[in-house]
Amino acid sequence: MWVQLHGLPLEYQYPELAEHMGQIMGIFERVDWEDCIPRNIRFMRIRVRVDPWMPLTAGFMLRLDDGSRTWVQCRYEGVHKLCTQCRLIGHMRSQCNE
Repeated sequence: MWVQLHGLPLEYQYPELAEHMGQIMGIFERVDWEDCIPRNIRFMRIRVRVDPWMPLTAGFMLRLDDGSRTWVQCRYEGVHKLCTQCRLIGHMRSQCNE
């Protein structure tokens, strides 16, 4: 599935970092990246294979070079039923058994 990585500062938007995040989430396949200007700077987009029986990653805390941290939110394209409680695909929070 395609995952959008929101909240990455511009200087941290490079394919190697996106690939590392994809490997944490599942099996990294590729990054949607063009090294040309202008390009989308709102988010980076990666393709990852995930186990549908495991909770999806909501995001990451990324430690910046100055020691501070920032939240990188993961938004999943084409996922219409994602429980915000258990993070599993296929049902909504109101139907969750957790």
